Amino acid sequence: MKAFLTQFFTWWNSQTLGTRFHT
Repeated sequence: MKAFLTQFFTWWNSQTLGTRFHT
């Protein structure tokens, strides 16, 4: 469960940063 949350958080963070910088 911990690994899943970590992976999800990393992916979400990448998506958020990508969208924020892309705009």
